[in-house]
Amino acid sequence: MLYIDPGLCLNLTDFGINEELRTAYQLLEQTFAGLDQPLPKNTLNHQGTLMLRRLDCAVINFLHQLRAEQGQPAFDTVYGVFEEGESLFPGSALKEKTHVQLAVRNPQTLLGYFRPHQLADFIN
Repeated sequence: MLYIDPGLCLNLTDFGINEELRTAYQLLEQTFAGLDQPLPKNTLNHQGTLMLRRLDCAVINFLHQLRAEQGQPAFDTVYGVFEEGESLFPGSALKEKTHVQLAVRNPQTLLGYFRPHQLADFIN
């Protein structure tokens, strides 16, 4: 069992971060245009599911860079929910491969790792 303190978390499910992400995208787009390079693209797999999120990753990484350049505190973790795959049943918004990801950027947020038997010894 891994214990993580999310610290300052870039929560991609929080609407409050949308404007910051849009701004990062716009500045990234300008940067790539200035270099006469195409932006990375999100791509679908052979089943039509969005799986390779190169653009999203580039925007998030650029946001981290912008915050550092502006002297803002760095995000310790990044949290997101990703709806992927086919609908579970006709008309459903639930998807087969929906999952949550937590990316740890700051190793100091890792509080401990316990095997289940070690945790039981710790509690008793």
